[in-house]
Amino acid sequence: MQHNLVLAEEAGMRQWLAGIAAEACPEARPLVVDALTTARRHAAAGHCCHLVLVGDGPAGFTAAVSELVTLLPHAWVVVVARDDAEHRLVAGLRAGAHGYLLREQTREQLVRALAAAAHGEPPLAPSVARHILRLFQRGMVRTDPSSHPTPCLSRREREVLSLLCRGFNRNDIGLALGITANTAAGYIKEIYRKLGVSGRAEATLAAVEMGLIAPGVAA
Repeated sequence: MQHNLVLAEEAGMRQWLAGIAAEACPEARPLVVDALTTARRHAAAGHCCHLVLVGDGPAGFTAAVSELVTLLPHAWVVVVARDDAEHRLVAGLRAGAHGYLLREQTREQLVRALAAAAHGEPPLAPSVARHILRLFQRGMVRTDPSSHPTPCLSRREREVLSLLCRGFNRNDIGLALGITANTAAGYIKEIYRKLGVSGRAEATLAAVEMGLIAPGVAA
């Protein structure tokens, strides 16, 4: 039995996120908790989670993200944030979040983004990728390629990576490169493996840090 795990401190936030998760993944049973300790118990009980939504409350949400990514390795762990403030955004992605959405997005946008995760499209608010790259442009994150081993990407993989970092999904990439969406998805999966990442946001960070794309490339 698949589950949707929702972790948020505020009762209203928990209910809202649970409703969105239910729309995005209606076949999964909801597990709604207000503390990481309870989430740990669900993980220890062997509950199989497809989707994990973490509200960016004040009590160290990054620690929750980091631990849940480890405890539930097959789940999409997605932060739903109040805004794209720099310190929360970078901290959430560094903690290993597979996606980063914003409360200001419409319910329809959030449901669509989470549902697309089942097809391998990381849930990422459009403004988030642009904001990440602005951080690099302003020198807030190190971009010294010599400090990171550069993976061997083929020419096609670099083309796919460039489009991915601009916000293209697998269908858009397929159209742009004249390949099928499934072939594009295969390239994306291989790129993630080579970069050692699990989502578009992490791939964008890694690509800029390794010098694979220029910081000025925006989604």
